[in-house]
Amino acid sequence: MSAVQDWAAALCLAALAAALLQYLSPGGTMEKIFRLVLGAFVLCGLLSPLAETVPAIAESIPAWSQAGAESGFAQSVDDQILQAADASLRQVIVGELYSMGYPCENIEIFMDMTEDGRIVINKVAVTLRASAEECGEAAGRLEKATGLKMEVTAYGG
Repeated sequence: MSAVQDWAAALCLAALAAALLQYLSPGGTMEKIFRLVLGAFVLCGLLSPLAETVPAIAESIPAWSQAGAESGFAQSVDDQILQAADASLRQVIVGELYSMGYPCENIEIFMDMTEDGRIVINKVAVTLRASAEECGEAAGRLEKATGLKMEVTAYGG
């Protein structure tokens, strides 16, 4: 409570000093600038207690962990990169199968990202509604188009 009383007393003294200085100041061209300076003086008197309380408030607020936010951001970026690579590879496979005239039932792509940011495609499994012979032909063409080893199987249903 004494802090509020001290603040109120400082504010009253600042206002009194500003009023006294304004009364004693000469009029003329410098009057507007002098008023501005007095207003800044009163404003400083009004805000001076905050200079003492803000550091105390800042110490009581728990620190935000930037490392956790950065790792979450990095994980989000990695996930988006993997999703983009998956979508791009699916588009190539579907386009190649469409040009061959084979309806695609399912495409499964298993991939990971290494520590240094490289994408490693572990396995690509494609299911077609076609015969075993056609699956072999499709696998060869997909491997040639993508440069990846493909596992192409016939749809059993």
